[in-house]
Amino acid sequence: MDRNFAGACRPRGGFFSPLMGFGAALTQLRHNKAIPRTVDVNAQISPVCGPKRENEMRMMTAKMAAAVLVLGVALGGCATRESVRDAQNAADTADRHAGTAQARADEAYGVGNNALGVGNNALSVGNSAVSSAQMANDKADLNTTDVQRLKRKVAYLEWKVLPHHKKHRHHQTVAPVQPKTNNS
Repeated sequence: MDRNFAGACRPRGGFFSPLMGFGAALTQLRHNKAIPRTVDVNAQISPVCGPKRENEMRMMTAKMAAAVLVLGVALGGCATRESVRDAQNAADTADRHAGTAQARADEAYGVGNNALGVGNNALSVGNSAVSSAQMANDKADLNTTDVQRLKRKVAYLEWKVLPHHKKHRHHQTVAPVQPKTNNS
């Protein structure tokens, strides 16, 4: 806390404070620049704020809390045996429902684990099928290249073995070309 504005107390960092006196707030507002004037730190602290005042405030807060607690118990009254029995029955019923819900949750957990096992098995079967399909695809590609190579060899061998027919050209006489005439 700083001592500012004619002896009033103001928390650090705040502009206005509820602990700041009205006169000090008016003094601050009259200036063009709202810069607090600091007073000597060794000066005596005002009775408005200080360690003694803070202790009094804490005691008053504690007294108010105790009064509110006593008032609540006095107005609320004590529980009767019947209300305690009803509350115990309700708690027992809730406990039975919670036990039933826990049993159902455990059963659902078991079913989920079984489904997870089936899913994992299906995944491994699927992975095996994928690897088998990839191997079959590789073999098919290899067979395709082998078939193409064999087709080329057969064609070459057929060409070698079978006789080749030479094309006979007959000489034909070509008619003389007549010059074009322009009829313009």
